[in-house]
Amino acid sequence: MANISIKSHSILSKIGISLYKTRKSLDQSLTAEIFLQKRDDILAVLPDKLENHSNKEIALFIAIMNTMTSTNPIINEIKIPANSNKDLDIELINYDEYKSVKNIISFGVTINSKINLIKAPLISDILRKPDLKKPLWEKIKNRAH
Repeated sequence: MANISIKSHSILSKIGISLYKTRKSLDQSLTAEIFLQKRDDILAVLPDKLENHSNKEIALFIAIMNTMTSTNPIINEIKIPANSNKDLDIELINYDEYKSVKNIISFGVTINSKINLIKAPLISDILRKPDLKKPLWEKIKNRAH
């Protein structure tokens, strides 16, 4: 890969030519760390801290989680290094409060898990494309019963 000068990069960006492309696949993690948010016995895996999401994204996340948890769950959040080769179950063994997890919902982050796993699109994608909600609700409904 050739390196270009800052001036060339600036000129290209001003005319709308990007040097980088964002990944579109849900199977590729975009971050070097992931965030685990445990609510009751459900673990949500997010590519970013929940507080960094927009208000609409947070409201959607809470609505999704409320379908699987109590109305006032005890919430624990930690970040761990993302490593697509590791099994998330191995990571959870190190954290006593995560041993009670019965279901995992992963929002756009690829993980391997022996625990019941619900693969969900990124929260921002669900807001942009409302047709992604129905398949997600079906997965949640099937896991809950």
